Amino acid sequence: MQERQTPSSASAQASNQTLAQTPGQATDQTSARPGAASAVEGQAQPSRISYLDGIRFRRVVRAAARRLIEKHGHLNAINVFPVPDGDTGSNMAGTMKSIVASTSATPESSIGRMSSIVAESALMGARGNSGVILAQFLAGFSEGVKDLSRVSPRDFAEAASLAARRAVEAIAHPKEGTILTVIRDWAEHLRENCHSYKDFHHLLYDSLDRARQSVQETREKLAALKAADVVDAGGLGFVYLLEGIAEFTERGTINRPGKAAGAADTTGAASAHGDDEAASATLGEAQERVAVEELTYGYCTECLIRSEAASPIDREELRVRLEELGDSIVVAGAGAVTRIHVHTDTPDTVFAIAAEYGEVSHHKAEDMLRQHRDLLAAVAAAAAAAATAEGHPRGRARAHRHRRGHRLHLRPAA
Repeated sequence: MQERQTPSSASAQASNQTLAQTPGQATDQTSARPGAASAVEGQAQPSRISYLDGIRFRRVVRAAARRLIEKHGHLNAINVFPVPDGDTGSNMAGTMKSIVASTSATPESSIGRMSSIVAESALMGARGNSGVILAQFLAGFSEGVKDLSRVSPRDFAEAASLAARRAVEAIAHPKEGTILTVIRDWAEHLRENCHSYKDFHHLLYDSLDRARQSVQETREKLAALKAADVVDAGGLGFVYLLEGIAEFTERGTINRPGKAAGAADTTGAASAHGDDEAASATLGEAQERVAVEELTYGYCTECLIRSEAASPIDREELRVRLEELGDSIVVAGAGAVTRIHVHTDTPDTVFAIAAEYGEVSHHKAEDMLRQHRDLLAAVAAAAAAAATAEGHPRGRARAHRHRRGHRLHLRPAA
């Protein structure tokens, strides 16, 4: 793939340079968005950003991570699929923290090389179902920009489309209504509309609306989400990442100063999940609506494989072998590194199979049913204590519901 973008004027070059400043440094030159003449006085207009190189890519990743980390508690609160254990936000935030830590001091100017570093960092630090899927998406993006020093909006859209396909390919049995659906819809919008844009801000800002719409639609695509009356936590996490990037391309900084009075909300929090939902969601409430007494497979099992052979790991073969042991299977990878995620009753067998393909590290096997029960018990105890203190019966009723249990049987899937 060849670079196709050249700044069209000295003015465009000057405004492009603003994004390459040290994070936190205000941009001095901006160009107004169409129709921005009526913007609130004093509110900076977005710089025109006609290409991304390695330095800029690292900074937008940091901005995306910051937004997700800020909102990870809400993602935990609405996490009910594939298992209602309330940890999707923590897992995705942990994945992004690993990326930020590994790239913070990397002065790589090529987006091809920087994206490779980001992808490997994501695979090394990926946590949970959504975290591993996100890592595979980033690995696919890295594949799409390999050998490029910078990318235009069109290059970016093509790489995002490839990344979306690679994310689906990593899953044994993809489900509609998950983070995969949101990624696909967003990438399709980019691919279909990239020719109409010459700068990243407007392309990303408009495609963000499609991602927000897609995440709202997840509520009707999975029974667990509909029963709990929430959107998919992983999908919303991906929207938060996009919100962080869109805000960064508008402000040219990862700092988030207070808005001027009357300024438009550029973060999209309201349209992503609704202000009322964001304010009222409490960890345990959604999980209580779909409480379970048993799971098809009990242990969330993960590990990292580093191939010592000259040939890469056959990830498709590995994924097929793991299908005999469980579900919610993700086999993600780039280069010599492969990350496994599977829900199973036999973690040791998973690790033994993984060892046939290379050196295994980062072992994890968590009892998901215990996590779910501990979460509900803690919520019930807190509600009962608050109700006793206030003389209100609501908390005692919740504790009774928890003891009685909801006889809903979930079959987790990817």
